[in-house]
Amino acid sequence: ELYSFGLEARDYGLPVMSSSATVTVTILDVNDNNPAFTENVYHRRINEDAPVGCSVLTVTAVDRDVNSIVTYQISSGNTRNRFSITSQSGSGLITLALPLDYKQERQYVLTVTASDGTRMDTAQVFINVTDANTHRPVFQ
Repeated sequence: ELYSFGLEARDYGLPVMSSSATVTVTILDVNDNNPAFTENVYHRRINEDAPVGCSVLTVTAVDRDVNSIVTYQISSGNTRNRFSITSQSGSGLITLALPLDYKQERQYVLTVTASDGTRMDTAQVFINVTDANTHRPVFQ
C-alpha cells in the first residue's frame, strides 16, 4: 500500500518563512502467513496400468502474503519413488513417475509439503492402486 501526504513547516520570524514537501510511505507485506492447503486430506484411485507421466492429482495451498510463491514437494510416503510433483500455476501437480504394481503396493500415503520459502503446511494424499486385468484366463 502507498500513502502520500503534504507537509509544511513555518517559522515565526518576520518575514514568515516556510517550506513544504510531499511524503510518500510504502507499506511492505512481511511473510507472516503460512501457506494453507485447501484440503487437509486428498483421496485418489489410479489403475496399476496407468501410463508413466499421467496426472494423478492437483493439490493447492493458498498463501495470503502478497507476492508469495508456493512450492510443493513430496516429503514422505513415496515408496519406490513412484510419484513426482511439480509446481504449476500456484498448485502442485502429482504425476506418475514410475509404473505401478498392484501386487507390490496397493496404497500410497504421501505427505505433501507446501512452502513459501520460510513457512509451510502439509497435507496427506491417499492414493489407492486398483488391479488391472493383466492376466489371461488359463484352462486347467
